[in-house]
Amino acid sequence: MISFAVVGGGWRSEFYIRVANALPHLFSITGIYLRNEKTQAEFSNKYSIKIFDNLEKMLETKPDFVVSCVNKGHILNEIELLCQNGVAVLSETPAGISNQQINKFKENYNKEYKVQVAEQFHLMPTNKAIKAVINSGVLGEVNYVSLSCCHDYHAISLMRFFLDINENEIPTVQGFTLSDSLTRYNGRYGDIEPERINSEQKIALIKWGKRVGIYNFNKEQYFSQIRQKSITVRGTNGEIQNGICTYLENGKIKSFKLKALEGFENSGLNEDEQAIAECLIKMDNYLKTGEAFYPLSKAISDSEISLLI
Repeated sequence: MISFAVVGGGWRSEFYIRVANALPHLFSITGIYLRNEKTQAEFSNKYSIKIFDNLEKMLETKPDFVVSCVNKGHILNEIELLCQNGVAVLSETPAGISNQQINKFKENYNKEYKVQVAEQFHLMPTNKAIKAVINSGVLGEVNYVSLSCCHDYHAISLMRFFLDINENEIPTVQGFTLSDSLTRYNGRYGDIEPERINSEQKIALIKWGKRVGIYNFNKEQYFSQIRQKSITVRGTNGEIQNGICTYLENGKIKSFKLKALEGFENSGLNEDEQAIAECLIKMDNYLKTGEAFYPLSKAISDSEISLLI
C-alpha cells in the first residue's frame, strides 16, 4: 500500500483524491493540509479525508511522501519547505514561473532532497501508444512533432518524449501570439453560460538541431470541442496524425488506428488520472530503489524552455 499526504486545495489536488478513492488497494491518503478555512469546509463536505490546518500535524501521519499541489507561484518554495521538514516530495508542475525564481531556487537547492515531479502527459495511455509506435521503427527516423494538445512546459516535455531529447539539449525558439475570438461554453467545472471571449493562440517553432517541434495551443482547447486538440508525429517512413498511423512497407501504404495502452482497466479513471496514478507508483519505486522518473532538473528545463515561447 502506497500512502501519501497532499498539500494544497487547488484543482489538481482533487485528482489525487479521486485516484486514491478509485484504487483503494493501491493507495491511501493520510491527510491533506489546507491553509484556507473555506477550502477546508469544501473538502470536508466533498471527501472522507483527514483535513489539517497545521503542516506538522499532517506530517505526523507518516506518509511515504507528500504531494504538493500549491499555487504555481509557490511551487518551488513549497518544495524547499517540505524537504526541510524531512519528507520526500512529489510536486505538481511547473517547476518555476520565471527565470529569476528558478535561478534563485537553484542557488539554494540541496541535492540531497528527495523530489520528483508529477509531469504526467507522457504517461497518458494515448501518448504511451504513440511512443510505442515510434519505438517500433515503422515511422523510420522521427524528427518532427506538432502538438496542439497541452500548454507550455507540458508541451515541451511531450515533444522531448516523442523526439527522444534529453534535458541538456538546448533548443532555439521562435514564437508569437495570435488573438482568437471564440465562444466559451465549458470550463474546469463543467458547462457555463456561453460567452464571447478574446483568447490567445500561442505558436512556436522549437528546434533541437534537425529535430523540430511545432507548438500551437490555445488554453481553451482543454475544455472546448470547438477548439480540438491534435498531435502529429512524422518520420522518414510514415506519420501519426490524430491517432492514425500511416506508413510505407515494401513500397505499399499501410495504416492502422492506435489503441491506448490502458494501465488501470475498469477503474473509471480518465487518461489524466491514470497518468497521475502511474506517477504515484513511480514515486514509490523511486523512494525504494533511487530510480528517478521525472527529476526536478528535467522539469526545470521544461519550464525554462517554455518561458521562451
